[in-house]
Order: sequence, then C-alpha cells, then structure tokens
Amino acid sequence: MRTRREKTDSFLAPFFVYPDILCQNPMPGVFAGENAAKREANVNQERMQHELSREANRLVLTRTIILMVAFGVLIFLPLIWQLYQLQVVRHDELERRAVEQQTSELPISASRGTIYDADGNVLAISSTVYDVIISPKAIVERQEELDKKLEAAAKKNKDTAPYSWNVENVVISNLSQILGLNQSDLREKCADTKSQYKRLAQKVEKEQETQIRSLLEAYDLSGCVYLQPNTKRYYPYADMAAQIIGFTNDSGGAYGLESKYDSMLAGSPGLVVTAKNGAGTDLMNFFQDYYDAKDGSNLHLTLDSTIQTYCESTLSRYCERYETQNGGVIIVMECDTGRILGMAQSPGFDLNHYSEVTDEVLLKKAEKQAEEAVKQSEEEIKAAMEAAAENATETAAENTEENTAENAAENGNAPTTEQLTPLSYEEAYKKAYADAIYKQWTNKAITDTYEPGSTFKAMVLAAGLEEGVIDENTSFDCSGSVQIDTWTIRCSARSGHGHQDLAEAIGHSCNPALINIGQRLGREKFYEYLERFGILDTTGIDLPYENIGDIWPYDDFHVTQLATASFGQRFEVTPIQLITAFNSVVNGGYLYTPHVVDSIVDDSGNTVYQADTEPSRQVISEETSRRCREILEGVVSKYTGKNAYVPGYRIGGKTGTAQTLKKGEYWVSFVGFAPANDPDIIALVMFDRPKSVDGESTVTDRGDVISGGTMAAPVAGELIAHILDYRGHEQGYSSSNFTGSLTPMPDCHGFTEQESKEVLDKSNLKYRTVGDGEVVTGQLPDEGRSVPQNSTVILYMGEEMPSELVEMPDLHGMTPKEAMEAMNQEGLFMRAVSTDGYYTSTTVCTGQEVSPGTKVHRGHVYRITFTDVASN
Repeated sequence: MRTRREKTDSFLAPFFVYPDILCQNPMPGVFAGENAAKREANVNQERMQHELSREANRLVLTRTIILMVAFGVLIFLPLIWQLYQLQVVRHDELERRAVEQQTSELPISASRGTIYDADGNVLAISSTVYDVIISPKAIVERQEELDKKLEAAAKKNKDTAPYSWNVENVVISNLSQILGLNQSDLREKCADTKSQYKRLAQKVEKEQETQIRSLLEAYDLSGCVYLQPNTKRYYPYADMAAQIIGFTNDSGGAYGLESKYDSMLAGSPGLVVTAKNGAGTDLMNFFQDYYDAKDGSNLHLTLDSTIQTYCESTLSRYCERYETQNGGVIIVMECDTGRILGMAQSPGFDLNHYSEVTDEVLLKKAEKQAEEAVKQSEEEIKAAMEAAAENATETAAENTEENTAENAAENGNAPTTEQLTPLSYEEAYKKAYADAIYKQWTNKAITDTYEPGSTFKAMVLAAGLEEGVIDENTSFDCSGSVQIDTWTIRCSARSGHGHQDLAEAIGHSCNPALINIGQRLGREKFYEYLERFGILDTTGIDLPYENIGDIWPYDDFHVTQLATASFGQRFEVTPIQLITAFNSVVNGGYLYTPHVVDSIVDDSGNTVYQADTEPSRQVISEETSRRCREILEGVVSKYTGKNAYVPGYRIGGKTGTAQTLKKGEYWVSFVGFAPANDPDIIALVMFDRPKSVDGESTVTDRGDVISGGTMAAPVAGELIAHILDYRGHEQGYSSSNFTGSLTPMPDCHGFTEQESKEVLDKSNLKYRTVGDGEVVTGQLPDEGRSVPQNSTVILYMGEEMPSELVEMPDLHGMTPKEAMEAMNQEGLFMRAVSTDGYYTSTTVCTGQEVSPGTKVHRGHVYRITFTDVASN
C-alpha cells in the first residue's frame, strides 16, 4: 500500500515539481569526480522533470480550453440558432418588414398605349381618373381635433361656429350626393373606425373629381377623403371594330387586341420610395428614390376607319333588311400584303359599355331562350313527379295519393326539393343575357365556321388550271344532276346547263362541272391543294381565339367527299380562311398571312415591331392566277355575279349559296376583287341565315331571293366601288358601257312617258323628251333601227320632229362619255371602237367615221375611234 504522501505526490505530480538539487553536497571540492557525474544526472533529471511539467501544463491548458469551449457552446448555441433564424431563415421577411417600417412607397401608374388606325385616328386611349377613398380612422381623429378646438374656443369665449360641425355627417351627405351612393352604406363604412382605407368609388371622372376636391378644400378633409389616381380606357368610336380592338377590365386587357398585346400596351408601373420616421411621417429630405414608370407601346393598325365604317354601315343595313338570324361578316383585305383594311360583323357592341346588349336580334333571342328554359324546367318537374308517382304506385299496397307519396319517399324515388323548384323567368333571362353578351363579343370572322358553297369553286378552278387537267377549251355537259356512288347530286339548274366551256361552267356555277374537275384532280392532289390554300390550318392572323375549319381527315376523304368538296359543301371554313385562300387565286398566286397590326411603337418612338408583308408561299403560278382573274371577271360581267357589277369598275368574283342542315336556312356569300386586271382589294360578304318568309322557301318577306347572287353580290359590288373610289382608283368603263350590244329601237308611238320608259328599260336604253304632250308623237331613231345599248334616244311628246340635217360635232380629244353626250344631244348615236375595249379618263377620241361639220341625218349610228393616250 502506498502512503498518504505517496498518493498525494502521485496526484500532484502533473502540477508540482520537487527539485532534488536542494539535496546535493554543498561542498564542491569534495568528491569532485563523483559529484560531476551526479550533477550531470541531476541536470538530466531536472530537464526531464521540466519537460514533464511543461507537458502537464499543456494538458491542463487543453482541458481548460475544452471545458471553456464546451461551456461556451452550451451557453451560446441558442443564441447562435436564433441569429441563424434571423439572419438566414427569416432574412427576406425581416428585410421586407424593415423596408415597410422605414419607407413609404407611392406607385406611379404607367400610361397604357394608344391604338391607332392606319391613318393615325385614335381607336383606344387611356386617361387619368380617380378612385375615391375614405379613412374612417382619420375621420375620428379629425373629429377629436375639432372637439378640442371647440372646447378651447368656448373657454376663451371665441366664435365656435368653425368647429361646430360633424366630420362624418359632412363626408356622408356630400359624397352620397356627388357619387350617387346610399347614405346608409356610407355610414356603415365609416363605422369601421380602425380602418384607414375604404374604397367608395372607382374611376370617377373630371366633374366628380372637381366637386370632391372642392369639398376637401372647404372642410380641410385631406386626410379623411382622398383621390387615388387610376386610369380609364376610352374608345372614341364606341362600337367601331369592337371585336377586333377588344376591351380592358381591372385586370388589364380582357379581349381582342387589348388582350393579345396586353403586356406591350400596359407598360411597367413606377415607384417613389421615401424614408419615414416611427410615427409614419415621410422624411422627404432624408431619403427619396424614384423608379420611373415605363408607358405602354402604341399599336398602329392596318384598319382604315373610313373603310371600316363602309363595312359596318353596309353590313348593318343589309342584315336588318334580310333579317339575318345570326348576323353576318364583311372582310376587306389588301391583295398584295394581307393587310386587313376592314373587318365588320353583326351584331356589334359599344366598347365603352361592353357588358350591355343593345342588338335587338340578340335581345329577342335572349327572351326566347329564357322562355324555353322556363318551359323546359316546368316539363322536367312534371316528368319527375309522374315518374316518382309511377314508381311508387308499383310498390304501394294501396293506390292512394297519400301512400303514393309515402312509398315514393321510402323508396328514394321522390323528386328532391331542388328538382321540384321551378326556374324563374328572371333567373333564366339573366343566364340568357349573359350568353348574349358573350355572343356579341365573338369575332365571327375568325371563330365561326360555315360552308363556303360556290365561292370555293375559285380554288378548284385554280387547282385544275395549275395541274393542267383543264383549260379554257375544256367542255362539260350538264344534264342537271350527276350520280356519285349511291348519291344523286343536283345542279342549281334542275334541267341542266347543257354543253358549256370552262368559263361558262364557272359562270353558271355548275356543280356537275366542278365535280368533274375535282375528279380529274383526284383525291390525293385535291387534298394537297386544300393544304396549300391554307384550308387545313389557321391563317395565323394576329388576333386571339382564331378557329380552324371543320373538314374531313385524309383517311375519310373518299369519292363522295371529293365530289361535295368540289362545289364547296359539307365542310366548313372560317371567313378569314376563305378570303385568304381566294386572295391567293387572284393576286398572282401568293398566300399571305392576314394581319391587323401594322407596327408597334414604344413610348420613345422606336418601332419595336413591323408586320411581315411577304407571302408565306406561292400556291399557283402568276399565269394561272391571270387566267383565273379573267374567268372570274366574266362571272360578274355576264353570269351569276352580275349583280355585283358597277359601271366604271372592273370587278371579278364568285357567288356562294350553301344550305345548312336545317331546311330553309342558308349561308349566302360573295367574294369579289378589283380592279380585276390588277387586284388591289378583295372583299368577302357573308350573311348568316337570312330569314325566309315561311321558314322553308328561298324568299324573304320583302321578296328578296335567298342566294349569294341576289343578296351578297350587290352588297359587295356597292362596297367595292366605294372603297376603290376612296383609295383613288380611276373609274373606267368597258366598251359595253358605250357601245353595248346593238338593240332594235322599240316603237313608242302613242305611249305615255311612263309606258315608254318601261319599254326602253328592257332594251337598256335611256331617253330624253322634247315637248310636254301626253303621248309620244315621234322618236329618234325610228322603230326597228339598231342602236347601241346605253344610248340616250329622243322622244317627242306632241312636238314635231325636226327634218333638217345636223352637223357632225368635232369629237377629237373628248372622252367616250363626253363624245356620247355630244352626239346624243344632236340626235346622233355612237358606236365606240377601241383597241382594248376598256375606257378610262385618259381614253380620248382619235378618229371619227364622219368628219366634223359634215351634214348628217338624225337617228343614225356612227363609228368613233378611241385610244388610251396614257399608254402611248
């Protein structure tokens, strides 16, 4: 066993050193050698002990540090965790809260871009309006301030009148009158005295804003009521191009171009950031930073307001006349760019009040829809009760009214309360009215589909000519019908068109002839042209919600489908698809992407977008296109499209009449282009289901025949003539306007003027009268003499006809119209002769059959030569 000293020494050894040098011999000279060895041993021992001591001290230090670190970690770990939470985990949140507490932010609204038409007329613009806000808390504080001033004034015996009014009452009475609000509702908002923000009205305009500012100034209510800037969209032309422009709501662009280009029109809002103190007061001089708002870009459209007005007024007038059950569409496109100059549809709506329905047809439909819904609801309730009673009767022990209901309930066959609650007319009309709103917003030109009918024959003609399966000399025989598989397909002429060439077949719109062309092309090639003309895909127009036509997939496109597609029926296209395809037939063969946005200009005036007006592809050759134009011009001048003819303008086109699946309902249309020799514009006119007089026949109650030739063609001709004149196209005349076909002069002797007019109209002759008698006593020319159509003959009413000769006028340098009038004035008639058979203002007389000044007989026809001097 170790002694206590040993134990103690052992324990203290690492901490204390006992130097043995204290026990050495104090006499250095004695035992020198022995002492030297001992001293060396002692030094070594001392050195070892010193090293041990240092090691022990190092160990103590290490243990101390470890203990301190351990205690430090234990003590500071929660603090470090909390710091981590604050500095890392909640950094973004706390930073945001700090910024909110130390700064105030005032948003700066960006001005929404303006929409212009092709001539720079404003179609949509934004202006500043205001939201009206009240602060119930500030109203209370303002009242407390007044009460203190009132008390102080009373104590000092001063006038208390300036402080003897109630803030809440002043706010309520004035704002209710200015804004047309209910006072009870306003008082309820003011009752929430902890709130600093209660919106009363949005987007108040200048008159109300001025009245509110006067109120704030008169009563010093700047903190209680304030006006927050906002913007409001205005549409100066109201309903013009409504479905194209679209509208905005509180979320921004909601429809049309406003929606399509919302991000570019909206711009980016700015911000003013200001430091504030603990009390929330802005410290303007301490810190303030500005982030400028970036105003929206401006849209410049291809739409021309004048042409758009022509389109809309024309469509509205004739939709009303024809009582179209589903409105109509007119599109006008520039042939060599694809620019949309006008796009009208009926019904329309006012963009400034886009949730209001004003169209009478839509309103009547909503009423009818509501009535039918109520009737259906009543019938469903009756049917449900009868079914429940029948089921209950089968299981009831006794067939009484009481246990019938009881058994019905027990067997779960009784109608629910909801099923037995009839639909009210008000509920039904509300839903029908909402449907009408969406219908009026619909852009029918790009979303609605319809059967193109014979207008599609232009594409079949082009494909046939391009592939060489037909030419102008190809002949067709039409017996009135053709057998395809098990189907008999009839022509519009039930007795048939007989033998005809290509131009006649297209002019007659002969279904058997077009079926023959389709068969010559074949299934594969025909379908290929459907794709090439863009019928199988959307056009890519820069408007939202463009739809695609409804046509058979290739695997379902067989002999019957080929036949019906050849004359444009049993498949559907959108109006924009049809006019785009038709345009490629007549413009040289090029397919363009239609577009309504010409360019986009940012707020600095830089053009950030410019529409591409290059064609996407060439469908047919320019030569094929030229041949198609000539044939289609003949459709207007001679055949089914003749009602589109307007003197002075060369118009080509094709009519279309397609029956819907419901008897008596048709799509009638016409696609026309002009000038026919070098097209500038192309127009599509389509009326959707003109109302039949009896719901089944093809006549309206006004006597209009329901067909593309009698309804759509004259409308298109009138419209195209207006647009050509507006765009500066010179009015010209074909030779038939001056020479016409020779026609025998009718015998008008003894006729009244009205009777004579009726006879002359049938011969395409005009007239002027001499004298004031009751009946015709003489005429120039004599009856039976051939005279050019469109000439002006002379009727003598009781006056004796002059017998003397007249001098041939000098016509050199005169235009055809001037020359005709000069000759007719003398009782002479002109047979115009020209190298190209077409006359403009630069076409003048360069020769005449009889020299000027020669004496000639009245009533005779003379040949006059004309030349276009501009081409020389």
